[in-house]
Amino acid sequence: MWFQHKSFKESILSWWNQPQTKGWAAFRLQKTLLFIKEKLKIWNREVFGSLAQQKEILSQQIDHLDHKESDSGLTEEELGLRKKLKEEIQDIANKEEISWKQKSRINWLKHGDNNTSFFHKFANGRKARNFISLYILRDP
Repeated sequence: MWFQHKSFKESILSWWNQPQTKGWAAFRLQKTLLFIKEKLKIWNREVFGSLAQQKEILSQQIDHLDHKESDSGLTEEELGLRKKLKEEIQDIANKEEISWKQKSRINWLKHGDNNTSFFHKFANGRKARNFISLYILRDP
C-alpha cells in the first residue's frame, strides 16, 4: 500500500539521511530504524488516515446523491461526482485488501513455521479439511 504512494520513497530517503547518531554501526542502524518507524507512523496517519472512516464518508456522499437522483434526478456534474466517489471507494477497498494481506503475512512470519502451536494448528486444520473420510466405488 505504501509503495504505491508517490511520496513514500522520497520520504524514506530523507528520513534515512536525517538522524546523525554517533556510535557503533549497529547502534546507528538501530537508532535510524527506530526514527524511521516513528516517522512512518505519523506519515501513515497523515497520508492514509482511517480507511474505514474515509469509506464511510464516501458512502454517505454516494447515498445522498442516490436519494437526490430518485427525487429529482442528477446533473451531469453530479453524475460525474458519483462516478468519481465510487472509484475512490474501490481504491480504498483495494488498499484495505492489501493491508489485510500484509497483516496476515506478518502474522505468519511472527508465529508461523517455527514448530510452534500456531504452525501445528494451521497444518492440522489444513489436514482435516483435505481428509477424505469415505470414498465409494461404483461399478460401471
